[in-house]
Amino acid sequence: MHYALLKIGRGEYMEAMDFFSFLRMVVFGPLLHIKNNNLPRGVRKVESQLPAEDFNLPKGTIAEYNNASLITALENAIEVYKKLRLELFDKDIKYNQKAENAVMKYLAKIKDNH
Repeated sequence: MHYALLKIGRGEYMEAMDFFSFLRMVVFGPLLHIKNNNLPRGVRKVESQLPAEDFNLPKGTIAEYNNASLITALENAIEVYKKLRLELFDKDIKYNQKAENAVMKYLAKIKDNH
């Protein structure tokens, strides 16, 4: 998420948009497939294999080419990840709260500057 924030903050919107595509393909798609007992194949067949509620989650990470839309997509990506980690991760998984707090602080800074 920090990477996307850097790109948005620098005005490198295409790069940020590519990052969201990467997240959908490599993180969200597979996790949503696993949640729904499917093979974790990126976003392949998500339209037909996921319930509407789950399919709508990664759709919120599709941004338009502007700062506000990219920030919204990033906020949505953060929420998708938090939701999925609660549903899928074992209780023994340790979160790096310090890193998460730093990213959220940087997000607030980027939002204030634009």
